[in-house]
Amino acid sequence: MTLPKGQQLTIEDFPNLAVREALTNAAIHRDYQLTGPVVISHSPHVLEISSPGPLVAGVTPENILTHDSKPRNALLAKAARILTLAEEVGTGVDRIYREMITAGNDPPRIDSDAEHVLMTFTGGAPNTRIPHFVAQLPQEEQADVDTLLILHTLCHRKAISAADMAPILQKRAESAQAALERLAEEQVGMIESTRGTARLRFPKYRLREHAIRDLGTAVRYNLRSIDQTDRRVIAHVREYDQITNRTIRNLFDVHVARAREILADLVRREILVKTSEASRGPSVTYGPGPKFPETKSRRRRPVGEGGQSRQSGEADNDSPLPRREGDRLF
Repeated sequence: MTLPKGQQLTIEDFPNLAVREALTNAAIHRDYQLTGPVVISHSPHVLEISSPGPLVAGVTPENILTHDSKPRNALLAKAARILTLAEEVGTGVDRIYREMITAGNDPPRIDSDAEHVLMTFTGGAPNTRIPHFVAQLPQEEQADVDTLLILHTLCHRKAISAADMAPILQKRAESAQAALERLAEEQVGMIESTRGTARLRFPKYRLREHAIRDLGTAVRYNLRSIDQTDRRVIAHVREYDQITNRTIRNLFDVHVARAREILADLVRREILVKTSEASRGPSVTYGPGPKFPETKSRRRRPVGEGGQSRQSGEADNDSPLPRREGDRLF
């Protein structure tokens, strides 16, 4: 993908740096007193890496991001760092989290028992809105795991507090609050406290309006069904006879690129057609297409009991909308 300043960023289903770090950790930190192999299971959407033995004593999936590094095989770990096969002590897992979230995927899942450690990556086509948004953050925030975990959580939840984020960041609530406050400052301006909780010790925070707009489809709770989108666009065109990219942005609070995608989908389904001579720019307008729903006329039925006529249908009711099963626009 090409960023606004012209840089090009390669997005991978499974980020190479994250996978390399996980494989290296599995080989270096496994329990060599056990005879089983490191097992890799790979499908288009899931990558699992299982290594013999549990996590080192004291390290758990719930504290692996913040616990002091305790390599099981210290000399082997030192050799790997010298050969640049692995990150510096205590940064490998951070890098895995960072690379996965930055690529638009979920962070890894880590499971540990007495016999093995299993790290699971969920891949597939990533949501490119995440890397696009992260690339616009201040440089120091782009590599900060706390920032990325907060961003990832707020793409799935409307509001969070320090108490909510403490177990996710694997830190005390006070440390989580400090991270939230930093992201709410104008220098970053990614989140804001909600009005009703601003005076609490641990306020609730939400994404700012511009962040929701820029993140687009990455914000899961901001999805609208295709029917809802169609109805609002059709209602506007019925009233004003036309619609533009700017109007779509105002109606749905989306970025210009997302508005363009919505219009292109409506044109492809022949609900709208281009009505202006201009092919690009703000002067491009769209009007009713061949499959634009018509209103039902009021029809009279035979007179019923009591001498009153019965009518079917309501004036100006929409006919069924053209739809695609399961589709979502944004």
